[in-house]
Amino acid sequence: MNTRLTLLKTTLLFISVAVCIRSYAEEEFNQGFMLGSASNEAWSSERNPISPGIYSVDIYVNKEWKGNHQLRVEGNGVFLIPREDISALDIKTDPDAHDKKLTPLNQDWVDLQDIVTDDALKFRQDIFQLDITVPQARIIAHDRNWMPPELWDKGITGLFTNYSAIFSGGKYRDSNNQSNLYLTLNSGFNVADWHLRDNSYYYRNQTTSRWMNRSRYLEKSIPAINSAVKVGDDYTRSSWFDSVKFRGFSLTKDLAMLPDSYRTYMPVISGVAQTNAIVKVLQDNRVVFQQSVPPGPFEFADLMPTGSRSDLSLVIENADGSKTTTIIPYSAAGSLLRSGSTDWEIYAGKFKSDALFRQNDFVQAEYSRGINNYLTMVTGVIAAEKYQSGLIGTGLLVPWLGTLTTSYQYTQANLTEEKQQGEKVRVALNKHFPTRTSVTVAASYSDKNFITLSQADTAAEYISDRIGYRAQEKNSLNLAIDQRLPAGYGSLNASLYAVGYWNTDKVSRQFSVGWSNTYNQISWSLNAGKRIYTNAETYEENRSNAVYRQEEYASLTLSIPWSIFGHDGTVSASSSVEGSQSSASLGWNEKVSDAFRYNLLVNNRSRDGVSSGGYFSYASPWSTFTGNLTQGEKYTQYGATASGTILLSQHGLLTSPQTGNHFVIIDAPGIAGAKVNGNATIYTNSQGKALVPFATPWRKNTFHLNSESASDIQGNIKKIAPWKGSISYVKYMTDTRKTFSLLARHPDGTPLAFGASLFDRKGAELGFVAQGGLIYVKADALPDYILARFDKQQSCVIKNAVLTGDNLCTRL
Repeated sequence: MNTRLTLLKTTLLFISVAVCIRSYAEEEFNQGFMLGSASNEAWSSERNPISPGIYSVDIYVNKEWKGNHQLRVEGNGVFLIPREDISALDIKTDPDAHDKKLTPLNQDWVDLQDIVTDDALKFRQDIFQLDITVPQARIIAHDRNWMPPELWDKGITGLFTNYSAIFSGGKYRDSNNQSNLYLTLNSGFNVADWHLRDNSYYYRNQTTSRWMNRSRYLEKSIPAINSAVKVGDDYTRSSWFDSVKFRGFSLTKDLAMLPDSYRTYMPVISGVAQTNAIVKVLQDNRVVFQQSVPPGPFEFADLMPTGSRSDLSLVIENADGSKTTTIIPYSAAGSLLRSGSTDWEIYAGKFKSDALFRQNDFVQAEYSRGINNYLTMVTGVIAAEKYQSGLIGTGLLVPWLGTLTTSYQYTQANLTEEKQQGEKVRVALNKHFPTRTSVTVAASYSDKNFITLSQADTAAEYISDRIGYRAQEKNSLNLAIDQRLPAGYGSLNASLYAVGYWNTDKVSRQFSVGWSNTYNQISWSLNAGKRIYTNAETYEENRSNAVYRQEEYASLTLSIPWSIFGHDGTVSASSSVEGSQSSASLGWNEKVSDAFRYNLLVNNRSRDGVSSGGYFSYASPWSTFTGNLTQGEKYTQYGATASGTILLSQHGLLTSPQTGNHFVIIDAPGIAGAKVNGNATIYTNSQGKALVPFATPWRKNTFHLNSESASDIQGNIKKIAPWKGSISYVKYMTDTRKTFSLLARHPDGTPLAFGASLFDRKGAELGFVAQGGLIYVKADALPDYILARFDKQQSCVIKNAVLTGDNLCTRL
């Protein structure tokens, strides 16, 4: 009872003091509460609680991070930011409003009160964050995670490698033992915004070993033109032409730099309102966009996909009650660009080939443009000494029909004394129906002289009469249907693929149908099909039915959540028939933790008999390890892998069990074992550092730490927008000191004054005095010297402090 009474008295006293401080506007605070130079000033309750100066702070507008900026604080509590940073706040302003107040002393700085009202600003000194609140109508809309280029982080200098080491081996009853080692290294070295990249691999078995390089180039992003340039050994990347290895340079547009509303196809919504009107856009009878407009023309170019592929409906509801509805085609418009947007790429150099085009010069270019909501045009060209090709294509959005993609490609190969000229036509149609049915049809036709760049490079093979089957494609047809059934019944799919050739009457065909569903967490899949193909290598073999193969297959898989001896996992079962062979399997899968999982499997195949095996995966702080073992009646197979990332920079050597190409170093000094964004496989090491290898370039990435440590993390949420391929660095403000609470009084028994600040011998702040002589100290260890300062003239010292009993504070 006495304890409760004491607590009640203390609480009432604290409230009384707080009310008194609030009641007298000119009552001065104890300057000991302030940090740095602020502690030497007599601060009143009407003044801004931060010392004048220039600070680096995070600025939020309506709770949205707008970047880290320089903030200049004046003595009268005025906040100013650099003029060039105003646009980054995305607040609509009157350009002349702050220009009228310019003086020769502040031309480079703008008073935030010229943009927003004083009560719209709130500075959080504990985490150096400025919150700005404005009406939503004053916000300049952007994609949620897109950041303007001036806020993109180029990163720091560093060296890294993504590695994957795979070992496999086996013992077989009727043959020699086998073992293979495969090591892949995807490495890089960053200096500012220049990135050197190397992709190589090493392979070894019982008879041979080799080290090969896939690509090695120097890359630099150029945000001014939304592109990237590469110089070195690389591969061309194209949706229309073959990919070939070359040595030279490339300049390609990087659509990822642009806001999603630009690079992701959606129609531009435009029309004319006869009166004040409400414009609505509907998809699947749901409103996905709504806006009030005045009389006259309107246009909205920032709609984003909803996940549906149905056509859109534009509804204009005029104030006089009239309504107009227009269908806007959209379904399956994957090959289209937004109206007015472009994409392009240029490659130039020499072929990296060991065949006909060895070291031949070449140039390749492609350009595509969204003409309007309905039409996208594509053109491309390849020019080399012995090979030329030109291409023109269209993506056409046809109302009620879907997206129609067409292309015409012309080739000319100078492989013999006569030029070989060929043509190829491709047509594809994509349509999504309101019945939740998606249909894709694609067809192509090539004349006998059409030849791709890769085929022309190895022309000696394809000119020969001995080999020609796979080179002489004549026509092809691809049909795919996906049908979503009513809720609870799953989905159906069916496909057909057929290819005809010039040098044989036979056609390769493949048919398949499938049904999948989930009920009460039990999932299953049923598939069946037929394959008709040949693996012939010569012209004569193509004429022989002996090598023409037909295979029917069917399979059923089942997955059921299960609990065995307190372990929650999944039981999986499957059965399949392929040709004359059949198999059945039963397995158990368990996720023990976020870092460790395993499965066990028993399999019975008509050809090999019964086999059993297991697999595990473990993500350590350094690497992800896997292992597998299978024991059959006639063989034993085993394998192991290790993969991850190693990065070296000015912040030391860091590792990650995951791989990626865009890195962020998290640094929270003294905070060990903190999970990054709740990911159990990425957490800070003993020094408080962690490596995140999979940031999203050109977009705002948010990071927070989950820590059970008693240490303080000030401003736990950090945001950064990294360059593509960069190594960014994010540092948290942490306080790893311990908190001590002890009682102190003057020699006459009176408690120390409430609010007094505490300092060590060197003048570093330790804490403050609370009610009733209770003092709070933050330090690595309990100090043997504590200075309590009440004002500029009065102070006292506690020597050899103890946690139990009273500590005497002797006046100086």
